[in-house]
Amino acid sequence: MKATRDIEAYTAQYNQHTFEDIQAKYRKKMLLENYHKIKPETVLEIGCGMDPFFTENISYEKYVVVEPSLQFYENAIEMKGSKSNINIINDFFENRTKELQKYDFDLIIISGLLHDLVNPIDFLNKLKHIISQSTIVHINVPNSNSFHRLLALESDLISSAKEFSTSNICLQQRNVFDMQSLSKMVNDVGFDIIEEGGYFVKPFAHHQMSELLKYKIIDEKILEGFYNMSKYMPDLSSEIFINMKLK
Repeated sequence: MKATRDIEAYTAQYNQHTFEDIQAKYRKKMLLENYHKIKPETVLEIGCGMDPFFTENISYEKYVVVEPSLQFYENAIEMKGSKSNINIINDFFENRTKELQKYDFDLIIISGLLHDLVNPIDFLNKLKHIISQSTIVHINVPNSNSFHRLLALESDLISSAKEFSTSNICLQQRNVFDMQSLSKMVNDVGFDIIEEGGYFVKPFAHHQMSELLKYKIIDEKILEGFYNMSKYMPDLSSEIFINMKLK
């Protein structure tokens, strides 16, 4: 999360993307499945958006959030309430590495963030300063080889699966990843992958999916089906994830 990024403009654009709410719902469903397998006690969430993960029915001893957007930060403070074991910091992660070194994190959640960064490799290198050999780092990003991107490519709507979409541009996203490029990046930086996968097979772009919902062509059952389809075609899922540890 570089300071050169216009965080408040991003916040405004993020709040306007209606199907992103649906995508975020299934991103959180995937996160919950991973969380319950890992069973962490001390957690760091870098970038929480309007729906911090600590609001879910999860257990933890300490939970830290680092969020640069003032609106997202204030919302997280309100949702935290009187819980003393949650610490919410309004800043860029890079500015707080020394402070974060005092925690022994079991899990670090980096959800929907790496593709937004100017230099994700630099970010991951800084991340290594605050983790131990036992820390699990979870990352997830949109998949450039998702079904809907490949469909657009084969329909001659885009010239490359890695082409930046209107949504990418509006949300100030700087990178596109597929599983191969994401895996290579984290390996090169010094992480071992312990699990990887995809979730939610999205056949069409966000605005098209919104129209299908608007006119009741698809419903909640179909959305659940799209999520479950990822077990058959993880490489074509709309988003991909990696759980990793230091080498």
